[in-house]
Amino acid sequence: MKRFIHEVNQIMTQLSGISLCFIIVFILVDIIGRTFSRTVFGASEFAIFAMIIAVYLGFSYCEEKKSHIRIEVFLSYLPPKYKKILNLVDYFLVFVMLGIVVYSVGIFALSSYKNKCAVAAGTKPLVIYPVIFVMLISCIFYWIQVGLNFVEKFNDLFKKDLRKLN
Repeated sequence: MKRFIHEVNQIMTQLSGISLCFIIVFILVDIIGRTFSRTVFGASEFAIFAMIIAVYLGFSYCEEKKSHIRIEVFLSYLPPKYKKILNLVDYFLVFVMLGIVVYSVGIFALSSYKNKCAVAAGTKPLVIYPVIFVMLISCIFYWIQVGLNFVEKFNDLFKKDLRKLN
């Protein structure tokens, strides 16, 4: 399972990078179009969609590498055992909270698909449900990665305690 999630994280990271390239292209097209008074309708909206996709696709990989921003001022004053316990509680709370987020984004994705939600971009509306489904998939893998990290922290904390008892 861990290997599969790692591979998916690698793919999502690559797609995130590609999405960043699309942002540059969309903004460049928008700027050139405005320079020549030929606005390309939807270019800025597509750039926003690409940014959302880039950010969400990077969540799980960032969690796998434990690269999210953390404030450790309080943790630095605790003994190692209490740090591990607090980290375990932290991962549990994040896992529960992300479960709620996944559920909510899932409901929103289905609703936006069913209702064909769109944003105005000139003369044609742009449907948003593909972007929301990318957000959902990214959140699911982020949630799974947090769950794997929680299990890792749990095993790390309690396996060492069990070794001390033997």
